[in-house]
Amino acid sequence: MIDIQIPLNNEAKLIEESKRIGIKQVIFLYPFKKKQDLVAQKKKNNSLKGIKISTGILLKPQAVSEISRFPKSLYFEADFIACQSTSEKVIRAIVSQPKIDLLVNPETDTGKDHTHYRYSNVNQVIAKLSKENDLAYGVDFHRLLSLDSRIKLLGRIMQNIRIFQKYKVPLVIASFASKPEDIRNPKDLSALLRVLGSSYKESKLAIKQNLLAILERKEQRRSPEYVRPGVKVVG
Repeated sequence: MIDIQIPLNNEAKLIEESKRIGIKQVIFLYPFKKKQDLVAQKKKNNSLKGIKISTGILLKPQAVSEISRFPKSLYFEADFIACQSTSEKVIRAIVSQPKIDLLVNPETDTGKDHTHYRYSNVNQVIAKLSKENDLAYGVDFHRLLSLDSRIKLLGRIMQNIRIFQKYKVPLVIASFASKPEDIRNPKDLSALLRVLGSSYKESKLAIKQNLLAILERKEQRRSPEYVRPGVKVVG
């Protein structure tokens, strides 16, 4: 089982709690924008013992230009790249970009919904682009944990799960915890995903295999045959 977490200079404590509840691997995400900062953090994380660690980036772009200008050096160095936005234009730019691995938290928890559908910032165009560019859709449990009123957000997440599943976009659910007490057993998160509308098969893939597939694909980009995101030399 794999979990995604957001450390606040407390990696050792997060690892200790993760091991206690049976997590075998963690993906630590950071807001780095410079390669040297990511490299230094990877070196620190690689010195930690007891659990397998991947080190990645969590982007929160405010404009489309931030996606297009994302540094190539960071793309190659990061083990995992997640992106978060509630802007429809930025979300479309995110899912059009094969450098990004995971779209997380596209939903808002405010505003009114339409009578027949919810304003979840995801539609069939977003889902198709996600599939074409190998992005997964992520459910952030910590966000649900921190909200006082979750009904509207839950409804929008449920709608997005249905849309993404229809277009065979991989699902991911993780704790996204910054504190040890907020970490949850991935098996419990898998069960929650089923409550939100995921199929049983997808709920199981969401806590391990879908994340492994992303990490393996990221490793392949470092091979001599790799040209650029989405392009590989064959033969």
